[in-house]
Amino acid sequence: MSVLTSKQNLFLTNKMKHKLQRGAVVVGTGASDSRGIEVAGMHGCDFVRFEGEHGNLCWKDLDHLVAVSHLMGVTPIARVPACVQHEILHYCDNGVLGITVPHTASRAVAVAAVNAAKHYPLGLRGDNFYGKLARYGMLGYSQKEYYDAVNEATMVIALIEDKEGVENVVEIVSTPGIDAVDIGNLDLAQSMGLPDQRDVDEAIAHVVSVCVEAGMPVGAPYLSQGVDGVRTWMKRGCRIFWADPPMVRGIARELGVPVD
Repeated sequence: MSVLTSKQNLFLTNKMKHKLQRGAVVVGTGASDSRGIEVAGMHGCDFVRFEGEHGNLCWKDLDHLVAVSHLMGVTPIARVPACVQHEILHYCDNGVLGITVPHTASRAVAVAAVNAAKHYPLGLRGDNFYGKLARYGMLGYSQKEYYDAVNEATMVIALIEDKEGVENVVEIVSTPGIDAVDIGNLDLAQSMGLPDQRDVDEAIAHVVSVCVEAGMPVGAPYLSQGVDGVRTWMKRGCRIFWADPPMVRGIARELGVPVD
């Protein structure tokens, strides 16, 4: 069957989200150029994340990096600068299939992020019916088919990195359209007034516990601790990791956690 009628659309295939929905572990890394994405793909990464909050990424570069990601079979996600509708829309229109929203500290921020990233009935994302994700109208989507496909493929990841976010984690996690949670441990420590590390650890453990209980995929902090850190956070239920793929998947198999 011709690709123009089959609606098999590489740009609306989210490997990361599909694996998380099956209860599997996913592994990714950051990338800022095509070589980094190629290396990530060759090492079996499920996703690459582009830095929009602290980096200098421009739209032209993003367009290229997204295309390389899909060719390498790696899901492109991005940390957006802030929960701002037009910023999120730019990243989504350029083909990013996951947005990590910094400083998601309340249900109101979570709702705003979903509204910006997802179409009706989940949100109010601006329409780009004949753009990149719809393959410029050549696949013959109806409007509803396109909206449903985009909503299915797009992830909204709440980055909890504030004291208020920890306090409101139950409301954030229960927000319809939030697909996963990540934890910014350094900003969290700062928002708590740089207390004893044990207090920060307790706050992070609370976020992880709430997410696991709710069945919400959650990212693991402290990957600088290496193998022991990965094993610890996997035992606690974390399923999103920034680390060496063979190491993480080997530990997952050791613990009986699905990896694919």
